[in-house]
Amino acid sequence: MNGTDGAGGAGATARADGSVSGAGGADGAVGASRPDGGGARADAGAGGAGGTSGTARADGRANSTGSAGGGGGGVRALWIGGPPAAGKTTVARLLARRRGLRRYSADAHTWSHRDRALAAGHPAAVRWEALPRAERWAAPPAELLAMSLHHERGPMVADDVRALPAAPPAVVEGTPVTPSVAGVGRHALWLLPTRRVQRERLAERGLDPGPLALYAQLVDTIEDEVERYGGAVLRVDGRRSVEETLAEVERHFGDALAAGAASAEERGALLRYANGALAEQYRAFAARPWAPGDATATVLGFACECGAPACAADVPLSVRAYGTGPALAPGHRAPQR
Repeated sequence: MNGTDGAGGAGATARADGSVSGAGGADGAVGASRPDGGGARADAGAGGAGGTSGTARADGRANSTGSAGGGGGGVRALWIGGPPAAGKTTVARLLARRRGLRRYSADAHTWSHRDRALAAGHPAAVRWEALPRAERWAAPPAELLAMSLHHERGPMVADDVRALPAAPPAVVEGTPVTPSVAGVGRHALWLLPTRRVQRERLAERGLDPGPLALYAQLVDTIEDEVERYGGAVLRVDGRRSVEETLAEVERHFGDALAAGAASAEERGALLRYANGALAEQYRAFAARPWAPGDATATVLGFACECGAPACAADVPLSVRAYGTGPALAPGHRAPQR
């Protein structure tokens, strides 16, 4: 999106203020030049995922009523939303890994969501795909927001989450996670950065004016909806460390965090799920006819799949190489059945 090829999500590095360095933007994919949607992973989505009855969807179906976040049988999903540069990916990744939870990243499903919108003939999705890469970011902010599918991808996220196994709960993170997607309550939390913090973090990413204009719209759009619905908020003002931010998130979710996987085998399978989704994100980007270079040559930090509760190691592998065997840090073993 910003004209630079790069990566976001799980391969990015954590910063002391709770954000992710090198993660590019808003969960989604208006993006033109990166597997995660570019310097803007650009939020191809965020509206009512379990949504309100009667809302239009990018895949041509009506939203179901209610949230994918709870219901009978306990909480199936813990939702973390917020605008770009809030630190969602960093927090969700740490939380899921430490607690033995599944992690669902909206970024990793960017291209499958856009393909669903294209198959349904969604006008903004079709328009974006048809534009030359150089022209996509020249559109007015309102058009950028429309082409990002911000209000359409949320229902797709909810559908994906409903299709996951009921246990352990999934930590669902991304800009498309809004109150109309997740509902409000103890199972949902929005990380909202101050304007100063967001401005400083985005400046570190070297974004072009187009992504910055989109992100400004996303901040206002998301904050307005969270306030309107009365969603729980954690203000990100740059004073908390990653660990302190994570502790606040854990306090909010409370007892729901106790339902994580216990065995190394189960934990390893959850890590493979998240790693596989990340690899597929890059492979799907590389398959776009306009994609520059070969995104499958990108080296990312995949979570070690040994499944040991104390393991925090990442394994540098190219996307092309991932999947030829378990991703294991030196000296670590695959969990035994």
